[in-house]
Amino acid sequence: MIVYRDIVERWLLPMGKALNMPIVPLDGLRADQTEPLIAYDVAEPYIDCSPHHAESEGMIEKVIEMEWLLLICSKERMDMAERCRDLLGWQWTEGLECLTTIPAVQVHIGPAQWKTEPTAGLGLHIRLRMKDRFERTFTFIEKVELQRNEKKE
Repeated sequence: MIVYRDIVERWLLPMGKALNMPIVPLDGLRADQTEPLIAYDVAEPYIDCSPHHAESEGMIEKVIEMEWLLLICSKERMDMAERCRDLLGWQWTEGLECLTTIPAVQVHIGPAQWKTEPTAGLGLHIRLRMKDRFERTFTFIEKVELQRNEKKE
């Protein structure tokens, strides 16, 4: 089962600690924020990448991806650019190790882009892939054959 708070705790908080920057949810960001920080949001929380199976019952495994937005906020653009480089270095080294504890893998890191909405900063989109499981307790009927009733005259 995917627990998004565990991902924050095991992946994003260690990153903030290593980079000496607070990690805050994007919707908890204050307008009067002055110190440099990293705001996060789950831009795409659940993308099913599994082939569709018609299992009759039991465990169903799904391969899913999710995309996280990491928004570096600071007063100066040059400071954000330098912190972005540090963040990327952490993602490509220690970050990969942190992801193994979830377990997840890093699929893609998009190019850094300047953002103005919902707040100004330098944003990175990072896509993760992991497995999810569900228990199906009912019998799945794949095909139902219908018989026609012929009218007698």
